[in-house]
Amino acid sequence: MSGWLDAREGDAVFEEGSPGDSVYVMARGEAEVTRSGARLNHLGAGECIGEIAFLDEETHARSAAVRALSPLVLIEISAEGLRNGSAELQAAFGRAFIRIMLTRIRYADERYLNLLRSKAG
Repeated sequence: MSGWLDAREGDAVFEEGSPGDSVYVMARGEAEVTRSGARLNHLGAGECIGEIAFLDEETHARSAAVRALSPLVLIEISAEGLRNGSAELQAAFGRAFIRIMLTRIRYADERYLNLLRSKAG
């Protein structure tokens, strides 16, 4: 169901638009998330990446690129393994994904508001 993956500083974990449905938990290191060349987020240990492609069962396309800013140690969780897990495991991951998405929406909202304020003032 899962395995360990190492990435060196500067390595791409995955590229925007690439196929894939594994989910990753960052065990160590820092990474940058970009979309269309714009920086969306800076993530560290304990963060999850890849959840959007996992949840998008139609295309499984990566919505952003993730690049290692330092050496990374990742736990890769296969979509197949997760989907074959118990109902309790799937529910726990579903709740975790909702919490992640809410946090990221709040962060994006705050950045957008800051951008609007800087243009207004």
